[in-house]
Amino acid sequence: QVTVHNRSASAVVWASPAIKDQLTQIWNAQRSGNRFVGVEWNARLAPNSATEFGYCASKVSGKEANDEPQIRRNNDSRVQTFIKIESDWGAGYCARVSVKNTGNDAVMWRTQVDVEGSIQQLWNAKKEARQSGKNWVFSGMDYNASLGANAETSFGFCAQR
Repeated sequence: QVTVHNRSASAVVWASPAIKDQLTQIWNAQRSGNRFVGVEWNARLAPNSATEFGYCASKVSGKEANDEPQIRRNNDSRVQTFIKIESDWGAGYCARVSVKNTGNDAVMWRTQVDVEGSIQQLWNAKKEARQSGKNWVFSGMDYNASLGANAETSFGFCAQR
């Protein structure tokens, strides 16, 4: 559900950026090019008023969230990294990253992850450095930096494109 507010002193015809995903349902709005616009009865918002619309969508081909391991670029080959996009709204997304020690001894983990856009929120890890372009190095916090044999931890981030 999305709420569109008109906080101005004048009536407006509203529009909102659309998502990149395939719409399967939409209510109280319609898609027009790369944006959502109102339908006949709610397209024009009176001053200091609001309207709501909603949609359901499925990921377009090539943007499916998955748990496939990323290409291993870790210095320690025992550290395996999986990334899952938890939510994607076009202008940004949130991801969960799982880090697994596949070895027989404990490791202090570091991993490299490609991040599209700028990181707005980060939890359960530290950003160490940007390697190049979209590539960032992350490491564990005091409470999850050491991974025992076959142990796993996770961290997450939200980024704005």
